[in-house]
Amino acid sequence: MEAVFISGFARSGTSMIYRTLALHRDLWYVKGVPETFAFSRLKDSSQQLSYSQRQYLGGSADRFREIVEEVSKEPEPHPTLAQCYFYAASERHPDEERLLEKTPSHIFKADQIFTQFPKSKMVICARDPLDMVASYRKRLEAERALGKPEPEISWLDLNLDEMIEKFQSTTKRIDDVLERYPDRTLLVAYEWLTAKPESNIQRIYRFLGLDPEGHNEQPLEKLKPDKADKLHDSPITQNASEVDKYLSADEIAKVEQETQRTRELYLSGFYEG
Repeated sequence: MEAVFISGFARSGTSMIYRTLALHRDLWYVKGVPETFAFSRLKDSSQQLSYSQRQYLGGSADRFREIVEEVSKEPEPHPTLAQCYFYAASERHPDEERLLEKTPSHIFKADQIFTQFPKSKMVICARDPLDMVASYRKRLEAERALGKPEPEISWLDLNLDEMIEKFQSTTKRIDDVLERYPDRTLLVAYEWLTAKPESNIQRIYRFLGLDPEGHNEQPLEKLKPDKADKLHDSPITQNASEVDKYLSADEIAKVEQETQRTRELYLSGFYEG
C-alpha cells in the first residue's frame, strides 16, 4: 500500500497540510478522523479501540480483528497490527490506492512506518519553538475556558523545561529521520507554509509525485470541530505571533538559548519558491 504520512511538532501546521492534501483526487483519507495513532497505540488486536480508531474502520473493529486472525495463520513474518489496521480501512476505498494519514507523534515511529509501508513518504512540519510554547499555552487556556477535564488536556499542561525537553527530543528524532531517509521525507516550516502556501503546496506535490491539477477535485468533509483551536479545521492560514503575550522576556531568552538546534532545523524547512 502506498501512503503519505504527515508528522512533526507543529500541530496546526500538520492539520493544515492534511486538510489541503485531502482535497487531492489521488489520495484517500477517512473523513473526520485525521489521527489514528496506529503505530503507537495499537498493542493488541483485542484491545478496546478509541472512538476515532473505530470510526476509521467504519465504526467497528470486527473486520480489523478478522484480518489479524486470518494473517496469524499464514507463515511468518506476519503483517503487523498497523498494516492490518490500514488494510481493513482501505477495503472501504477499493478504487483508491494511496492513503493519507496524520499523527504528529508518528515521527517517533518513522522506522516502523518506512519498513512496514516501503512505498510511503512523510511530510514533516516544524515550527519556531517560541511560537510553539505560545501556541500550547493559548490552547491550554482555551481548553480550560471550555471546561475540558484536566486529564484530557494534560498533554498541553507542560512547564517550560518540559517543553524545551520535548523540542530537544523531537528535534533529535527529526534530524535522524531526515538523514536516514532523505528521499522519503520533506521538512516544511510552519511559518513559511502559511506565508507562501501556494509555492509550498506545489513543493509538497512535487515531492509526493502528485498531479498539480488534482487539487480540489473532491470535497472535504469538515473535520471534528475544534473549539479551542480553529486552525485545526482551517485551510492554510497565516496567524500573527503571540510570543510576547504568552512568554516573559526571561522565558524567551531561555527558549532561544536552549533550543538553538530546533530553530536551525525549523529554518531549514523554509522554501522561497
